[in-house]
Amino acid sequence: MKIWTMAPVLTVLVAAPLAAGQTADRVEVRLKATMHQELVDGDLQAAIEQYKDIVARAGGHRAVAAKALLQMGYAYEKLGRSEARDAYERVLRDYADQADVAAQARARLAALTQPAGIADRSNMVVRRVWAGPGVDIQGMPTPDGQYLTFIDSSTLDVAVRNLATGESRRLTSNQSWARRGFGQTPVVSPDGTLVAYHWFTLHSELRVTSLTAATDDREPRVVFRNDEVAYLRSFAWSPDGERILTLVIRKDSTAQIALIAVTDGSMQVLKSLDWRYPSKMSLSPDGRYVAYDAPVRQDSPDRDIFILSVDGEREIALVKHPAVDYGPVWTPEGDAIVFASDRSGNTGLWAIHVEEGIPLGAPQLVKPDIGKVVPLGFSRDGSYYYGVPGGTEDVYVADLDVQTAELSSAPTRLIERFVGSNLAGAWSPDGRQLAYVSRRGPGLGGTGSMAVVIRSLETGEEREFFSSLKLDGRKPVVRWFPDSQSLLLYASDRGRHSLHRMDTQTGTVTLVRGGLGTPGFVFQPPALSPDGRTVYYLQAPERSIMTYDIDTGRQAELFRSTTPLLSLALSQDGTRLAFLTRERRNGFSVIPTRGGTPREIFREGEFYISVAAQSLEWTHDDRFILFIRRQEDGPAVTGEELWRVPSDGGEPHRVLSMDGIAFPSVNPNGRQLAFTATQQDSSDVWVMENFLPELKDDSGH
Repeated sequence: MKIWTMAPVLTVLVAAPLAAGQTADRVEVRLKATMHQELVDGDLQAAIEQYKDIVARAGGHRAVAAKALLQMGYAYEKLGRSEARDAYERVLRDYADQADVAAQARARLAALTQPAGIADRSNMVVRRVWAGPGVDIQGMPTPDGQYLTFIDSSTLDVAVRNLATGESRRLTSNQSWARRGFGQTPVVSPDGTLVAYHWFTLHSELRVTSLTAATDDREPRVVFRNDEVAYLRSFAWSPDGERILTLVIRKDSTAQIALIAVTDGSMQVLKSLDWRYPSKMSLSPDGRYVAYDAPVRQDSPDRDIFILSVDGEREIALVKHPAVDYGPVWTPEGDAIVFASDRSGNTGLWAIHVEEGIPLGAPQLVKPDIGKVVPLGFSRDGSYYYGVPGGTEDVYVADLDVQTAELSSAPTRLIERFVGSNLAGAWSPDGRQLAYVSRRGPGLGGTGSMAVVIRSLETGEEREFFSSLKLDGRKPVVRWFPDSQSLLLYASDRGRHSLHRMDTQTGTVTLVRGGLGTPGFVFQPPALSPDGRTVYYLQAPERSIMTYDIDTGRQAELFRSTTPLLSLALSQDGTRLAFLTRERRNGFSVIPTRGGTPREIFREGEFYISVAAQSLEWTHDDRFILFIRRQEDGPAVTGEELWRVPSDGGEPHRVLSMDGIAFPSVNPNGRQLAFTATQQDSSDVWVMENFLPELKDDSGH
């Protein structure tokens, strides 16, 4: 059912050999046709052979040859073949002058290459200890390094994995997490017998359970619960096993660093941080100091690292640098703190010596180019465990046939800055700009972690803005106002939702609707009318489509459903809304914006329409609705495709096959489609060994 009006032409272009002396345009067309074969048709092996031929015959067209080698590496990676490394190394060896392509090859090579230490740390060993489906990187190693706590993705139970045998067992029994809750951030006691964790149901609770007891004897104990607390995160136990270092976020959004007693749940607040949430906190082995990271400003991803004495008498900035410094962890002997930093361009692992809570000397680079790591902690012997998150997000653009809404070119990645971290592209009403969201720093979330970027399609110039807004990390949808000079942004902060207007020239943000104390407002990304006056949104618990007049502040209910609703999409002329229902995710309906009875447009077969991100989009003339077809096998996604169906109902047709499609956006001129492609690579857990003794020698201690 794949429809390609350009398919015969593309096939000829892919099959035809390159002749000597061809023009750069001809070579570029050949490359794009081959990328079409790889990305759309999915014929990786055939695409690899074509990339080889392009490189061999490219002659002086170095940019095309370098790009072909890079794409060849990507294709080899998808096939799980070692030749990917060879392709990337050749880019760096033969085409280093192609800066953007070389940077991408270097990044992929770093991700593929298992590091074996660096020159001045010849004894260092870095090895992967857990890879594949189900890897979770929010736990910590046991003191002996034999086990790792984690959250079981299938049940959201707290679990533990034997790193030597690969066997896992659950420590909680969550038969139905939708009713009973789920676990987060499990941390191990100093003697390795207990696990503390955050359990979220209707309340946030700090619980403790046994790591070693038999299942029947492992009844969890609630240590702390407070109705004024919206969220908890456990980070570490005190050395005596009597208290747990916890981040407490209250319902007024105040963040507090606290020690909670295991025996009676009493809480000692060490510091209130307002909006500055740490991504990592670590307690010194003597229990006297807390190391934590925190944002520098609300409009920047930069973070610094601080040391706070438990007695409250002293706090200092341990690491202060114009960079993202994060993830501090005390070494087992308490004489140094290891942290991650992008101060050298790429993220590396650094260490700084500390004595009596005071830094000694400057930070030292331990391991360069380690990637955006998630620190998990040390085992007793000085082995450092960390997670490497998987997955990439990139904005792609392809040409559309104005009449048929079929692709007429292969998709190409639009943005070559911060590759793997860009998503949610949206065309301006004049079709001359594209707004998108770019994740920055280590992906910690919170204020300053995402930039809103405005790209000119004519010049390629970009303007980027950070703000204090907490854009929804899963659905950071942006909508344009009709003036093409401002955006409607949807912010979400622990259940509190708000809408804001951002000036795309200055970055100035003003509140449109919502904020603290606005219950039930905007539970899904909203839609904006073509005149920029009316917002359409789903009101919690997602059973009502509401309208909000920006000028008057009046709101009204447009439609009430008996089942939860999902994924609003407004037609280009503003007269119709398409939406999903949670119970019928294999189809969708349309309702007039003036009110009335919804009409089911499409339902078919054993598949689902994706709700992971914006999944419905109207074409420029409202003749078709695009939707993302998602094949699922239990919790696993086995494939995704972009389809179109006439907006009045009719036969659906496939537009594009590509993993991780999200956020489709059609240019108002009808000639271009932008979308996000996400590769859901699994995370990995690594361990770094034999580097602390040399670290001490380097500093003279």
